[in-house]
Amino acid sequence: MSSTKTAPQTIQGGCLCEGIRYQVNFAPDFDFSKGCSTCQCVQCRKNAGAVIAHLRRIEPENITFTAQKTLKKYYATPGIARGFCSECGSWVYWHPEEDNYLALAIGTVDKEDLLKYGSLLAESNVHFYCAEEILGITDNLPGEKWKYDNEGEGAELIKDNTQFFQVLCSQMSDLMCLLIFLADLALFALILNIDLFKGHFQVLLQVIFNIKAVFLLVLGRPWFHFLHFWLRLFFFLHLATVRVLMVIDRARQLEVHIALVFTFPVSIVGL
Repeated sequence: MSSTKTAPQTIQGGCLCEGIRYQVNFAPDFDFSKGCSTCQCVQCRKNAGAVIAHLRRIEPENITFTAQKTLKKYYATPGIARGFCSECGSWVYWHPEEDNYLALAIGTVDKEDLLKYGSLLAESNVHFYCAEEILGITDNLPGEKWKYDNEGEGAELIKDNTQFFQVLCSQMSDLMCLLIFLADLALFALILNIDLFKGHFQVLLQVIFNIKAVFLLVLGRPWFHFLHFWLRLFFFLHLATVRVLMVIDRARQLEVHIALVFTFPVSIVGL
């Protein structure tokens, strides 16, 4: 089942042993583009047993626990409850009790709902405790990256130079593709004006195409492939047209020669 951008009205989930089961109801105007975040602090990592925790903020009144006989709370930080299953150990939510919200652990959502609505439920653009990110593993997350928390004293937003260089490289790649396309036009104009049928020009053209094909695989620009396809199509159509015209011209020359062969004896007899 593929993920969809259709907003869910309800989702269900629970812990591994199903001692905890819940249902979340979303309002029709619920904004799924906000409220999802990741955390890389030591507490969340140890609690989740993963290098990164994925959490979706919801209102406490929107979640209903249909089963909670094994639900326990742990306070790694005073005033912040971490709801977990005392039987299987699944971490279900993170809840600052002085605030009116609950951060649901996305991984506890049922498989069917997660596969269907995962792109909305887990689309996070805010990331906490990025000072503890793991290079090459959790350091390439898109969006706002906070050194620790985004509230209170010491809140610091990290400037992500990686995204800047990615955009710069993308723009440079587009520029390179455009320059190659213009070079193609100049090359075709040169070849068409000189001689299309000399073998060394065709070999040169094929070598250029092969080198460029490897280059384009690295750049991966669909719009350039589109332009390049039509340029090559034009070139080979022109080549075919010229060949047809040459055949027609030779046929006409042959027709003249045949006519001369038949008319020459008649001319002699007439004399």
